[in-house]
Amino acid sequence: MTTPKRSLPGSAGPRRTSSDLRRAACLPDTPLGPLGISVTAAGLARLEFLPAPQDAPPEDPSIPDSMAALTTAPLLTLAMEQIRDYLDGRRRSFDLPIDWSQMTPFQTRVLRAALAIPYGQTRTYGDLAVELGQPGSSRAVGMALGKNPLPIIIPCHRVLGNNGHLQGYSAPDGLKKKSWLLKLEGVLLFG
Repeated sequence: MTTPKRSLPGSAGPRRTSSDLRRAACLPDTPLGPLGISVTAAGLARLEFLPAPQDAPPEDPSIPDSMAALTTAPLLTLAMEQIRDYLDGRRRSFDLPIDWSQMTPFQTRVLRAALAIPYGQTRTYGDLAVELGQPGSSRAVGMALGKNPLPIIIPCHRVLGNNGHLQGYSAPDGLKKKSWLLKLEGVLLFG
């Protein structure tokens, strides 16, 4: 049994900032399956590939239905519209604030470099490492991209292995999703 954390005398408990407050929504019917989106007061915090309804674990009656808990936060509405437009081929970039506060400085640098890759173009892990001034750190770049909390929005799917082939995408059926996103953008894949 764990003991609850106690506040220091005279304190009001753990400090919470506005960026700690999260709101979430679900896009249930995208070509890539259901997507979950979370935002904070600072911006987008997470985009997740959710299990398809037939693959989801049985519902826990103590947890409210995700669609019933859908919030009307303007940023969530805007994010859902932009993601739908992108997946339907009507948008090439996103104009959404990102909450960078949960990422390490290195991960932030890597993800900002991935964010700068234009629609329909690709780079390799090695290219990004060189661009960051750290040649030889392509494995660390790959690890940082693997922890991308906002796939699609921060287009880590545009980063290929150093041999130019698809490698890694942290989603269920990741390489299929990565391939689908690149084909959407008109990228020809070889091998």
